[in-house]
Amino acid sequence: MAKVTVDQIRQRLAAIDGRRRHYERKSREPGRLRQHEVWRHTYLAHPYLLGAPDERVAERFKSIFMNVNELSAEGKEPRSDGSDG
Repeated sequence: MAKVTVDQIRQRLAAIDGRRRHYERKSREPGRLRQHEVWRHTYLAHPYLLGAPDERVAERFKSIFMNVNELSAEGKEPRSDGSDG
């Protein structure tokens, strides 16, 4: 597994902090944050994958993707017409 350097973590943290501040500013404006923005802000407030190598992030994405999507017995996503595609 590839190692993550301290400089990479610092760069990621700076980017995360900027995005977190964006959502905090936006939440104070009239109108509420959309649900996906609330989820992003929640993660950005506690970025548990900050120091993770790309392989770990990809593994976590796959895990979330598999838990969110319903797949057919063949492991395929249903098509928009309702059939297994």
